[in-house]
Amino acid sequence: MSLFIPLGLHNVLNVGSGKRYLAHKTPHLTWTCQLNVKSRELWEQWRASVYGKAISLFFVNQSFMTTLSLLQRSLFVLAGSIS
Repeated sequence: MSLFIPLGLHNVLNVGSGKRYLAHKTPHLTWTCQLNVKSRELWEQWRASVYGKAISLFFVNQSFMTTLSLLQRSLFVLAGSIS
């Protein structure tokens, strides 16, 4: 084990199957894997904000459509009373 310490290896993991694995302090990931990990971390941070914005836009849109509908009805009634 002391041979692995200068190389940056952290620990030897013994699994119940009798296999031994070496764990490295800093993982060596491919660019694709790094992109995947970073995008998951970013999504974890921003997920609540994205869902919150989507829900608020839905309710604002519903409110706008209701107001527009009431305005159209009022204009229709007003136009009918003028004629």
